[in-house]
Amino acid sequence: MSRKEARVKKARQRKNMIIALLLIAAGLVLVITAGIMEASNYPWGVLFGTATQDADAIPDPSPIMLDPEDQGILVTAEITEPADTGETADVEDPDASAAEASPSADTELPGNIEDTASAPAVSKFVVLGTLKIPVLNVSQNLLEGSGKQMKYGVGHITSTAAPGRKGNCVVSGHRPYPFRYLDQLQQGDHITIKTEGVTYTYAVYESFEVLPTEVWVLNNIPGEDYVLTVITCTPYMVSSHRLIVRARLTDIDGKTPQEYYGDTSSEAGEPPAVSPEQGSLPAESTAPTETPALSETPVLSETPVLSETPVASEIPAPTEEAADPTAAPTGTMPEPVST
Repeated sequence: MSRKEARVKKARQRKNMIIALLLIAAGLVLVITAGIMEASNYPWGVLFGTATQDADAIPDPSPIMLDPEDQGILVTAEITEPADTGETADVEDPDASAAEASPSADTELPGNIEDTASAPAVSKFVVLGTLKIPVLNVSQNLLEGSGKQMKYGVGHITSTAAPGRKGNCVVSGHRPYPFRYLDQLQQGDHITIKTEGVTYTYAVYESFEVLPTEVWVLNNIPGEDYVLTVITCTPYMVSSHRLIVRARLTDIDGKTPQEYYGDTSSEAGEPPAVSPEQGSLPAESTAPTETPALSETPVLSETPVLSETPVASEIPAPTEEAADPTAAPTGTMPEPVST
């Protein structure tokens, strides 16, 4: 090998070594960057027991910046501050959204990033408000729809109840972000949704995993009037299943749902009123589950008939059974009947 060839070979080896070192350095930068991002997003408060439940303690999400192909179709829902009463023009009937919800048409639960990327284009992106999970430091825009909307925040599944309304309100987000640590939620942790100027606070009560095809989780839940269901992929970076977190509505701008919507009967457990024609129920009877049976009891419904029957003619039977055999003959009883 000539000196020139040796010099060329050495230069080539040096070049290859530099390229290898640059690739290693780039890999280290990526690993360090990912570690920093992971550490910054990790809910350290949950680990050390210092997490807050106050949604105001974390900032609101940044305004949405649409991708170029989506420019010009961003719609922000009008924010209206309702009056401080239980009956306002801005508050819809809490039963209306539950009646309109029909999630049976859904065939698979959302949450997969690939599904979002391949989702069909939408005519407009409607921002409903914000969703926050204080203990996880999550603050996201809430959009209507669970297709391409999930590129920009958390999506509300249109076929389910509206936020804060009666029924099962279902929202979905991706597991890498923003719901990376959704599995860290514990019973009692708060999830808040602010929409139309009203803040709805939910408290977590259960979590479980299902297959993507188990769309029954979108249905209303027997015995639960106001529920929020949060869906994301699981396991992390695999997405073969869906993680389901459920929470109950406990507060609406400082009031209970019953106080806010004026639905005090369901909270107090009072039975429905009984009309005069049906008779009257005892004052101490307050169990709503037994009210129908009481209202159909023959004694109540036929009270007017009993009042027309001579009272004394009904009395002798029990009186004779309890009477002393040595007492005077019962023939004296007809006197009150003739009067």
